[in-house]
Amino acid sequence: MSFGQLGFATLLLYLVLLVGIAELARRARRSRSPADHFLAGRELGVLVLFLTLYATSYSGNSLLGYPGEAYRRGFSWIMATGFMISIVVVFHALVPRLRPIAVAGDFLLGYDDDDIGVFDRTLDFIVSNGIEFPEVFMFVPYPGTAAHERLAAEGRIVTRNWSLYTAYGDTPVFEPLHMSRQLLRDGVAWLDIQCYTAVNIVRRLRTARARSPLVWLANFTLNRKVRGIHGPWRGELLRAELIEYRRKYRKQEPQWRSAKTIVSRYRKLCQELHIGYQYVRLSFADGAMSFRKDMGEIAAAQAVMGKNIIVTDNHHWSTDQIVMASLDRSRIEQQFRASKASCHVRVNPMYHWTDSKIRCHLLTCVIALAALRVLELKVGGGHSAKTIMQEMHHLDCVLSWHNGAKKPQTHIEEPNEVQAQVLAALGYQVKGGSVLQVAS
Repeated sequence: MSFGQLGFATLLLYLVLLVGIAELARRARRSRSPADHFLAGRELGVLVLFLTLYATSYSGNSLLGYPGEAYRRGFSWIMATGFMISIVVVFHALVPRLRPIAVAGDFLLGYDDDDIGVFDRTLDFIVSNGIEFPEVFMFVPYPGTAAHERLAAEGRIVTRNWSLYTAYGDTPVFEPLHMSRQLLRDGVAWLDIQCYTAVNIVRRLRTARARSPLVWLANFTLNRKVRGIHGPWRGELLRAELIEYRRKYRKQEPQWRSAKTIVSRYRKLCQELHIGYQYVRLSFADGAMSFRKDMGEIAAAQAVMGKNIIVTDNHHWSTDQIVMASLDRSRIEQQFRASKASCHVRVNPMYHWTDSKIRCHLLTCVIALAALRVLELKVGGGHSAKTIMQEMHHLDCVLSWHNGAKKPQTHIEEPNEVQAQVLAALGYQVKGGSVLQVAS
């Protein structure tokens, strides 16, 4: 059957209608913004949106594929076409949940115009504008760029280790103009953490356009991720929190006006981070808060790192005697562990903690090792004690009681070469049909 003139005329009319609709849509555009282009100004009606989704999902099949199959196969394929249309209908029911687009904002800090207040201003901007997924990075003057050449000419490039030139790094590679490198690093870490605290997540998403449960779930997942990223550097997290303490105290925010309250919260934070609160000293003067490391306390802690504290009740011993006794005990413990290794003879019971039992255990092990060594020398042939023990372990015996006999007899299986050498070395031999007897 030929397509015919009617078919060509119908197809041509369809194409003309498509071009006409596209031209009318172009003239009706109010702006050239991305929202107007991709979302049609969020003013699509139900019917138009349904037809758009259907045409997008099944355009080629809807126009050419399904009609041909329906003509060839009949009513069954027409029903399949209805089933595919129902998928679009169900999808359209979910469109109101999918229409809002979440905003991911990337913020670069460390430009020459940035001062110490840029962290507070950036956080206020992120929260007030309801940015769903904010990310904070340090400015990186990549090699070959004008920024790198300018900073190098000014002598502000501090390293040429190119592995540090990454947006996800935590080490500034240049000297900022209005703050120190350490302050830039701490400020970025603080801002990254503050963006994903539980309070700020609620404040951001309360005014955000995308309020899907998935957005909330993703934000609280990022809360754990961000704290995991900064968590290994607990000192950095402590500094970031103290910067926040200082900001709130300077602004005299409610519940942050008492120095005593701030010190109490600081000690509770140190307890959560497993950091001694004595390593940082807080001071309050003229309505301002400051903090600094106590190098004396840090040096005292570092002095005992990696050292053993020996406690003894032998007060009449000298220091040398105490140290030597501790070293001897350590050697005994090492030998005790070695005696339980699979390559050595092990004697039960295995675990002891008193001196007398440890000595008895070690003596037993030494005797057993000596006996094995003597066995190796008597057997000869280059066989190790482990091989001898394994071979003899597989030498099985049976107890048989023959009819009319008054006593049972012990029989062993035919020994192999190694087993025969061991039996001969120990003074035994096999006689009379594999009976084990003492050699005469």
